[in-house]
Amino acid sequence: MKYLKLLFILLMLPSFGSIQADGGEVNDVKVKPIKNRPSDTSSDVNLHCSYMQGQLRFRFDVPEGKATLTVSCFETGEVSTKQFLTATPYYYYVGTEPGTYTLNIKTAKNEYEGVLEIQ
Repeated sequence: MKYLKLLFILLMLPSFGSIQADGGEVNDVKVKPIKNRPSDTSSDVNLHCSYMQGQLRFRFDVPEGKATLTVSCFETGEVSTKQFLTATPYYYYVGTEPGTYTLNIKTAKNEYEGVLEIQ
């Protein structure tokens, strides 16, 4: 099963937005919609994500209701799932442990994915 996860992540890495992070500075994490639904603002980015000192910050320009965040650590296989409302910024402590983390955010309107690499 671990080999399937490894293969999946390796195949999908080029399609994810990614960032390499060190500890103290603010780093933008690129998250991209994975379902291209037509909309009048399809070229605009609605979800903004940043990482600083172990903490991820998610902010939506236009709220999309309730969201489900899933963070998976590639090295350990640990998975954490949290729900939050998109009307205000949401903070999630992922930590500073070096590793590769996949981010998946699902709302009623869109689904987003990204990769955070902490060195």
